Amino acid sequence: MSGALWMVAGIACFAVLDLNSKWLAASYGMGQVLLLRYAVTLAVLLPFLRRVGRTARPGLHLLRAVLMLVSSVTYFYAFKHLPLFDGYLVFFTAPFMVMMLARWLLRERVPKVAWLWVGLGFLGVLLALAPRIAHDAAHAALPLAAAFLGTVTYALVLILTRRAQRESFAALMLWPCVVGTLASAPLAAADWLAPDLGDTVLLLVNGLLWTAASACLSRAVQLAPPSQLAPLDFTAILWVIAFDRFVFGHVVGPLELMGAAVVVVACLLHARSMARAAGQAPTR
Repeated sequence: MSGALWMVAGIACFAVLDLNSKWLAASYGMGQVLLLRYAVTLAVLLPFLRRVGRTARPGLHLLRAVLMLVSSVTYFYAFKHLPLFDGYLVFFTAPFMVMMLARWLLRERVPKVAWLWVGLGFLGVLLALAPRIAHDAAHAALPLAAAFLGTVTYALVLILTRRAQRESFAALMLWPCVVGTLASAPLAAADWLAPDLGDTVLLLVNGLLWTAASACLSRAVQLAPPSQLAPLDFTAILWVIAFDRFVFGHVVGPLELMGAAVVVVACLLHARSMARAAGQAPTR
């Protein structure tokens, strides 16, 4: 239960973070936003750096940090060009991604019926995105592909975080910040724009939100398996519908809502089948 609560809190922080990033993307380059995001996180981590210690798995930390950077970059691009609702529709397939990757990487047992719910979930995504694709397929294709890649890397981060559950919490936060800072600094230097006071506050809040979201996510996966936590991603749906409507003026249509409902139902049934399979698995 504690893992689930951390996960819900993390998803809420990510939803507000994506709102903040989409707003900033209209005026500032990705490199500048990401650099300040990681700088704020490093500042927050300073009192805890002595707890990082040595790690026996630097390769795992590096791979996880790179995947988190890829996820940040791809979602920043996707949400710059798409309504939040459309990007999150793709994101809601994360439980299916986690299952498929866990089956491949962790050799987890997957019941046959779970694959049925995976197929239903992806059909729901296609149903919900049909109006967007029909209206503007040429411009929507690349942002949707970026959202898909971001979801795959997010699922991989969940799995790698679970593998690193014995690593210090400070290390789980520090490695992505160092890698992200080094990667985003050249981009920020190329397109730096001096922000006014209001935007400075928004940029700093962006970093605080990323810190809180990443911390909640890491803690959640340390406490519970990713396959149990991933279905909680759909708790963001109410957030993004409200943000799109009242901040950006995008009204979600009935077909989009119908597709989202199919995805949510598929996620719940998928989680139920996975839980039953876990309960029936032989123990040693």
